[in-house]
Amino acid sequence: MSACSASPDQPTAETAAPPPQPTPNPAPNSIPNPGPDHEGRYRAIVFSAIHPIVTIDATGIIREVNPAAERVFGYSPGALVGRNVSILMPEPHASSHGRYLVNYHHTGATNILGRPREFEGVRRDGHRFPIEISVARVEVPGQPGPIFTAIIRDISDRKRAESELRLLQELAVAIGQSRDLKSALTETLRRIGAATGWSYGEAWLPNSAGELVVDSPVWHAPGLPANLLDRLTRGRSLRRGEGLPGCAWSSRQVECFEDLAHEPRCTRAAEAGALGLNAAVAVPVLAGEEVVAVLVFLHSRLGGESQRVLELVCAAVAPLGPVIDRKRTEDELDRHRRQLESLVAERTAELERSHEQLRQADRLVAIGTLAAGLGHDMNNVLFPIRCRLDALDASKLTDEVREECLAIRRSVDYLQQLTDGLRLLALDPSDADASSASTDISDWWDQVGVLMRRALPRHAQLETRIPLDLPPVGVAPHRLTQAVLNLLSNAGAAIAREGHVRLAASAADDESTVRLAVSDDGCGMSDEVRRRALDPFFTTKKRGLGTGLGLSLVNGVALSAGGNVDIQSTPGRGTTVTLELPAVGSPPRPAARSRSASPPEAMLSVADPRTATLVAAFLRAAGYEVHTPPAAPGRSTRVLLTEPSAVALRSARQFLKGRPDRRVVLFGAGGPEWQRTGAIIIENANDFEKIRQGIADALSAVKEASP
Repeated sequence: MSACSASPDQPTAETAAPPPQPTPNPAPNSIPNPGPDHEGRYRAIVFSAIHPIVTIDATGIIREVNPAAERVFGYSPGALVGRNVSILMPEPHASSHGRYLVNYHHTGATNILGRPREFEGVRRDGHRFPIEISVARVEVPGQPGPIFTAIIRDISDRKRAESELRLLQELAVAIGQSRDLKSALTETLRRIGAATGWSYGEAWLPNSAGELVVDSPVWHAPGLPANLLDRLTRGRSLRRGEGLPGCAWSSRQVECFEDLAHEPRCTRAAEAGALGLNAAVAVPVLAGEEVVAVLVFLHSRLGGESQRVLELVCAAVAPLGPVIDRKRTEDELDRHRRQLESLVAERTAELERSHEQLRQADRLVAIGTLAAGLGHDMNNVLFPIRCRLDALDASKLTDEVREECLAIRRSVDYLQQLTDGLRLLALDPSDADASSASTDISDWWDQVGVLMRRALPRHAQLETRIPLDLPPVGVAPHRLTQAVLNLLSNAGAAIAREGHVRLAASAADDESTVRLAVSDDGCGMSDEVRRRALDPFFTTKKRGLGTGLGLSLVNGVALSAGGNVDIQSTPGRGTTVTLELPAVGSPPRPAARSRSASPPEAMLSVADPRTATLVAAFLRAAGYEVHTPPAAPGRSTRVLLTEPSAVALRSARQFLKGRPDRRVVLFGAGGPEWQRTGAIIIENANDFEKIRQGIADALSAVKEASP
């Protein structure tokens, strides 16, 4: 048995015939002639050994073998004695064994005697396995040639453990050195496929929708057709318990499928069969108790040692769980970081826009104050001029001087119109005293017409048709100015170059209503935009360019007077917005009376005066009546706007109790208690867009919840 796996150039310890002269190297051992007791003990020791012990003669014929050989090789001792030892060797060594012996006896050179060597043996069923063999040459007195005794150890378990340890070490190093999750998975699939002989592997990862999707890492042995592989992997996603990966995901255990063609749970049996892949293994990768991935391997068939292979694969993929979990956390952190950077950039830009809008609002306030002061000062200057012109005796003036005085009179009248217009623009549109005022449309236009034309672009042409005999309407002049100014501004923004804007007033046949219509030949509105045009904060302008309060303010003016607003529009052909206002002395419409009699209210408790002023302007433009402490919320109060405090939290809970048509808007950081109230939280009171959107959401929720 000395040459179970020796190479042809490494002679063995056996020969076919005794050499012509004693071999000089190595010096043979000799056995004294044993007595009967000694021979019995020797046989007892040999036959009780746990490793096979085989004794052959100089020709390679087995003379003795202990019972352990049957456990290792599958042959009984009786089946081996008298046969050539090459029966225990795999090819090509079995056929060359006799030549190895002859070479040894002629030269005396060997590298197997006296030390253990690793070779391969072959069992009775043809299975090859690793062995370790130690061969000794023994000279027996009275024998024509030496005998050789071999002690054989089956080292399959050791080799298996070494290969498994090597695979685990290589995988651990490869996974640790991987740049990303994809690289780690790809290397894992490749190394496991090479170690097991499996032909194909793929990694499935759960997505945010709770499905398993085949990720990009896919490995396959050379020779598999690319077009069939594409059919196997393209666009695949599975739910828990569906398909091979879904089964392993659900059970959290290794799932083996020896015949995919007869496996109803396999959703890709036809595609796999076309590649000659008829068996599969699905291995879940765990991080704690959570399945973070499923590795699927396909092969033509599962080997006889599949249980050992599965244990090896499970041990190999175990380090992947923490890696995937860590990488997923890193990817999530990276995604949040990018989102945060984008959000910071967006919020910074919004803050700049908000600051610009607040600066613009401050400038408008300053302009309003300047306009009021300018109108007052101009009126003080114009009044004595008019008095002096009135005091002139025209009969004593020459024709030339009289003409100059008339020119001065016309200029003074023009300046007086500008003064009156500035005064109307500077008035607060939410002035409570305006509810009892009335306006003569013709006189009103004479005062503000000069300024109104300035609201249109230079290229726009304004046509007006305002009869002199219209009945007065129940709207204060400055509120009517604000409403029509918004309509003219919208019309000017909608028209193209050389566009036309028309302002026309007319009275109903019974003179109970006056209609004031602003028309343009601009881009028009879609049906959806037209339906939502009067909603507070709805705008089609780019973010930061409009608040969505213009038409809402117009609607508020009409509703407060007991009238309404009608919008007619055709895309591409223009828009007409008509203010229908009751004439003074005419009974208001029942619906309008109901709306104006009890407008919705809001309770505003915000310390910062700039924020409070801005919020109040939004609410009033949306038709709300705004109250501040020490007033208490009434039955008509729909929105509470406050800042975080323990007292405010108790008040908010009491305010919302049993009233689904109420909402709370919080200015400042709100904890879980505020979140449970359903409050709309605006943490940054300097963010104009956040304030506008938050109030819009609150009013929209109130409108939807109101009966």
